[in-house]
Amino acid sequence: MPRFILYTERDRERAILLLKGVDIKNPNIFELKRQRKSRTVSQNKLYWMWLSCIAEETGDTREAIHEFYKNTFLNFTVEYKAFELLFIRKKSTTELDTKEFTTYLECIRQHAAEWNVILPLPEERGFEEFYSKYSGYIG
Repeated sequence: MPRFILYTERDRERAILLLKGVDIKNPNIFELKRQRKSRTVSQNKLYWMWLSCIAEETGDTREAIHEFYKNTFLNFTVEYKAFELLFIRKKSTTELDTKEFTTYLECIRQHAAEWNVILPLPEERGFEEFYSKYSGYIG
């Protein structure tokens, strides 16, 4: 079955026609899920710059800071089934949508502020200086 995104009533009608035409003598899988935008490249860049800044301030590695924050603030989960058992695991940061990642970043920003580490947002004053200092640490 083709995969496509429903934007209009016409798209919905097309999907219904496709489903009506499916041979039900053989098993088929039908999946309908809401499309969500994954975290953006700019969110990811900001995240790694923030981790670099925190690492510099604390003396820890970016990877250690990354693991700490994932374990502390990553409360979004994924459910899946295997062998008729339901499993739940935390999402990876790469699986977060833009809204979830924004929430995650805000938790990090608040925690860093408790340690007197200021993490500016792109629209805030001082971000250009921050970017100049940490943009080479992205990735």
